[in-house]
Amino acid sequence: MRALWAIVLSMGLAIAAPASTVEPIVRAEVAPAVVGVGQKVRLKVTILVPTWFKSPPEFPSFEIPSAITRLPSNSSYPTSERVEGETWSGIVREYEIYPLAAARYAISPQTFHVEFVDPVSGSAAAVFDIEVPLPEFRAQVPAGAENLDPFLAGTSLALERVVEGEREGLAVGDAVVVRTIAKLDGMPAIFIPPLAQSMDVPGVAAYPSQPTVDDGDPARREESVTYVFERGGRYEIPALTLEWWNWQSRRIDSTTIPTLDFAVDGPSATVTAAFTSERTTLAVGATMIAAFLGALLLRRRVGSSIAEWRKRRLEKWRSSEAYCFRAIRRAARDGDRLRFYEGALRWLERFASGMTIDELVARSGVDDLAPRMERLSRGLYAEEQAEIDLVEIERLLADARRAVQSSRKLASAVVLPPMNPHLDDASCHR
Repeated sequence: MRALWAIVLSMGLAIAAPASTVEPIVRAEVAPAVVGVGQKVRLKVTILVPTWFKSPPEFPSFEIPSAITRLPSNSSYPTSERVEGETWSGIVREYEIYPLAAARYAISPQTFHVEFVDPVSGSAAAVFDIEVPLPEFRAQVPAGAENLDPFLAGTSLALERVVEGEREGLAVGDAVVVRTIAKLDGMPAIFIPPLAQSMDVPGVAAYPSQPTVDDGDPARREESVTYVFERGGRYEIPALTLEWWNWQSRRIDSTTIPTLDFAVDGPSATVTAAFTSERTTLAVGATMIAAFLGALLLRRRVGSSIAEWRKRRLEKWRSSEAYCFRAIRRAARDGDRLRFYEGALRWLERFASGMTIDELVARSGVDDLAPRMERLSRGLYAEEQAEIDLVEIERLLADARRAVQSSRKLASAVVLPPMNPHLDDASCHR
């Protein structure tokens, strides 16, 4: 009886014992073993099993310090090989690694989780966690390119500047968009350094957009800046030169885009601000009108000259400070942000030559005006969404205007007529 129980127990243990199986094949290959900084290294991982996979293998991400790891399109694909006379099925995954510095890259061993159908049972899952050592590779800077900072390399590099908006006939309040584009064949777009160059001078407000990068063929980086001209004068964006290592000629090349300049009509940033009250402006205007009428009478051309005088008087009124401020109020009631902002800049020209919003705030003490005008400007030119109350900004402008006009010191100042003929011709009528 005891012998019978022993036989039964041994049979049960034999059934419960897991079937032995062959291990999967996992291998990793790196090519080439030595590359230049920023050049592509291909890491190819192949997993082979004697049957088929029960679930997709788990591949590591291969995040490596001082390197960029990417999965190219169609990075995974099936394969098969003959192993000891039998056909094994498998999966291949390829990685692209871009070293960022000259160094030896030793990737630590990685564990691969593999599940496939056991060839003995034909249905049970064979599960393996296999640790696989990975080959090393080395990145280096070519001799002669050690001083490039940043290190930029490829087979071609193109630079381009595109101006959106009219470059001719610019006036205070106008804006242009300058797009700078770099195309590099040989490295990912992340290697291309910043491109936009600012005009860090008074009289120009710059609103840069977020850079856009594309790792296509070639890699592409684009930066866009909106420039708003707040004062007249000549402005320039400096030339841009990028030095890079040419892998074909094995030497340093340079690519340059020339200086970009703009001429803006209006009071320049060097003009000293002067102020006047409405009463003084009216007095000067009345004197000029009286002198003009006297000349008309003396020349005995009253009929035709009066019509011409009325036309000029209307044009002068439409370019006056008071009329400009009325134009601001109309734009605020209409909810037209662009017309309001441009009108405010034109009004500032006539209210005090060369004055900025910051100077107006400093002299009037209306501190809430500056941030609201800044928010309005960004909403127009930096594509920032914000709730803007034009009527409230117009009220603050009116408060600042009254505060400056009522100042005893400012009331005694007299503003001479603008010396720029273009400013006289620029009407506030829109």
